[in-house]
Amino acid sequence: MFSTEQIQSLNALELEVYRYVASHLQAVPYMRIRELAAGAHVSTSTVLRFCRKMGCDGYAEFKLRLKDLAGDRAVQPGALRGDELRGFLSRLERGAFDGDLDRAVSLLAPAEEVLVFGVGNSDGIAHYAARYLSNVGKLAVAFSDIYYPVFRTHPEQSVALVLSASGEVGVILEMAGKLAERGVPIVAVCANSRSTLSRMATVRLSYGTTVTRDDQSVDYTSQVPVVVLVEAMAQRLGERLLEG
Repeated sequence: MFSTEQIQSLNALELEVYRYVASHLQAVPYMRIRELAAGAHVSTSTVLRFCRKMGCDGYAEFKLRLKDLAGDRAVQPGALRGDELRGFLSRLERGAFDGDLDRAVSLLAPAEEVLVFGVGNSDGIAHYAARYLSNVGKLAVAFSDIYYPVFRTHPEQSVALVLSASGEVGVILEMAGKLAERGVPIVAVCANSRSTLSRMATVRLSYGTTVTRDDQSVDYTSQVPVVVLVEAMAQRLGERLLEG
C-alpha cells in the first residue's frame, strides 16, 4: 500500500501522518480523521493530501484499504509480502543499489574498524553483519548496549553501520547524533529513505519495504532485505580489500 515512490513524494507534515499510520495500523481504520490528525499533530487537510498521495479518493477509502492491509498483517504478521520482496530483489538485480553500495564500500575500506549498531530485531542482524564483515577481512564489532563507551575504547578512524527498519528509534538516533558530532561517517540501512536516520547518514541503503508493527509496538518487519544488502556490501568490500 505504501510504495517507495509514494513515501518519497510526501512533504514533512505528510511524512508525520505516514509515521503515525505505520505505527498504528490496527487502530487507524477505526479513527475519525480529526483523531488521526491530532495523533500525528497535523491538520485534517494534511491527512487528506496524504490519502490522495496514497492513491485514495479520500479518507474513507484510505481507511478501507488500510483495514484490509491490517487484516492481512494480523493473519501473517511475520511475512514479508511477496510483491515487496520481488520488487526489492528486482531493484537489486537491476543495479538500483550499486551506487550506494559502492559509496558505502569506499567508506568502509580504509576504516580501522566498523562499529555496528542495532536494537530490537536489528540487534541480531547487527551481530550477523559484524561477523560477516569480519569474515571478509574488515574488523567489525556489534553493540547491543547503545550506551557502551564507544568513543573511549575504539579507534577514531571508525565507520558506523547503523541498522534500523523505521529509522526513527530514539536511542539509535541519539547514538547517530553522537557519531555525527565526532565526525564518524554513518552507513544507514533503513526501509524508508526519508526517515530521520537516513537523513543523518553519510550513505544510506534504503530497501523500501513496509515497516510493520502492531498496537503493542511488536515489530514484524522482515529483515530479509537487510541481510541481502549487508552481504552484498560485505562481498564488495572483500573484493576491494583483496585488490589492495
